[in-house]
Amino acid sequence: MRWETCLEEHIVHKQVADADDIAVLLRQSDNTMHTTKRIETDEQTARSKALLAYDAVREALEALSAQKGYDVHNHECYKAFLRDVVGAAEAASTFNDLRKRRNQLEYDASPITISDAEVFVETADQLRNDVLFFVDD
Repeated sequence: MRWETCLEEHIVHKQVADADDIAVLLRQSDNTMHTTKRIETDEQTARSKALLAYDAVREALEALSAQKGYDVHNHECYKAFLRDVVGAAEAASTFNDLRKRRNQLEYDASPITISDAEVFVETADQLRNDVLFFVDD
């Protein structure tokens, strides 16, 4: 999806973000990733860990987009935001890959192996750090 489409279809709204709200989102992202890392990866936790890791990335993206003056209501638009607003095409591609895999886990009852979950979490953690690089202190 193109960023312009996200705006035209009112999937993204312009907003003036409160610094305290952004700080809360960043703390939530930190806490979510912290929780993800504390959970041992096994057959019972693999899916949950991957979903939590994705949420940590999304929370960081929500903070960054708010800081840039946007309220994004669609995960595909986060890809466009990263690519077209932030100028981070590689991060956008990585996010899109994680988004697709997350959707399989969430909506298609797709299984995930322990090793795949560990790779997913590692990728999400790196992507989250990449997103946080763009957040103004």
